[in-house]
Amino acid sequence: MNNFLLTSASNVSLVLSPLLVAQGIYTRIRTPRLNDATGATEGIITAENPPIRLLVFGESTVAGMGALTHEEALTGQTAKFLSEKTDRTVQWNAIGLSGVTAKRAVNELVPQIKKENVDVVIMAIGVNDTMKLNSPRRWTKDLSCLISAIRERTGDVPVFFSAIPPVEKFPALPQPLRGVLGLRAKVLDRAAQRYLPTLSSVNYVSININGGNELFCEDGFHPSVLLYEKWGEQLAEVTSKLFQ
Repeated sequence: MNNFLLTSASNVSLVLSPLLVAQGIYTRIRTPRLNDATGATEGIITAENPPIRLLVFGESTVAGMGALTHEEALTGQTAKFLSEKTDRTVQWNAIGLSGVTAKRAVNELVPQIKKENVDVVIMAIGVNDTMKLNSPRRWTKDLSCLISAIRERTGDVPVFFSAIPPVEKFPALPQPLRGVLGLRAKVLDRAAQRYLPTLSSVNYVSININGGNELFCEDGFHPSVLLYEKWGEQLAEVTSKLFQ
């Protein structure tokens, strides 16, 4: 199935290449540029039991684009639900950068990780690798290098990789660009789903995202607070099993 998807996406991209390039340029021009979430990128949610030290790492969703604060964005929402599900304090840290790919993150984001104890890492990355039409082979190689670089700073902690969001649902993308990029996202996501569990203590987390435009913020590309909440709860549901 992966080979079929990859072949289909590649063939369609080749046939429609001039149109896709034009649509990509047009979409970039007309899509409003939003700011990252404001406020502290670290926080704590207090509960009765000992703390869980949570690092969330990735692209613009971790930078909180589409939300006012990190408490409303992916990291804060995940931390809130993780605390509720475990009845433990959660010390959270968000390290994200809009537009970053897995390869770029090694040099541009990993150095921001403090060399201190972390209990669990959640990764949300892959949309920008999708937009660049990276191949599955390059994508999994870059992911492997990125996870190794992260663990050089955090130690051999459990890593949870969040599924790539369904690009085919992004309202900002016109057809056929949306369909082609949606296929590419599925190809990369399935490659991650197969490859990551072969690494030590690395888990792939599927995300069920149902709904319409209310799940996206004003740019039609990034999550709304509602989607961050749904997404964070699902990530917390899986990661909470480590601490029960």
